[in-house]
Amino acid sequence: MWDDWKKSFDTWEDRTARFFEVALKSPLVLRPAAAALTAGLRAKSAADKLATGMVARLGLPTKVDQERTLHAIHRLESRLIDLEEKLESERAENAILVEALESRVVESRETNELSPSTPSSAPRTPRERVPEPAHAESRK
Repeated sequence: MWDDWKKSFDTWEDRTARFFEVALKSPLVLRPAAAALTAGLRAKSAADKLATGMVARLGLPTKVDQERTLHAIHRLESRLIDLEEKLESERAENAILVEALESRVVESRETNELSPSTPSSAPRTPRERVPEPAHAESRK
């Protein structure tokens, strides 16, 4: 039974394919189909223009407005991602620098603790205040 059904289906498919190959190449089918397609596309274009006009009159954003806004949002998102990556890179570099500075501070402390304590210079005294010249009087 299955074999009979399969044979009949294959026969039907073959005959249908040959019929449509001939029919779809015929100008008697192509011209009316092309005219119908053209009329349908013109009607859709007119309906789209009418809908866009109505939406614009209501003060709502049109499809073009929405696409423009979406494009701007995508550009801003891309720039934000770039800035986040740059910030992350700068933070990593700063962490490396801080770590290097901390290790130098620790090394210098260890070096100072190991060396004998000898003053390198005389103790500093606070600067004395220089008196102002006599000709500089307060302004009134």
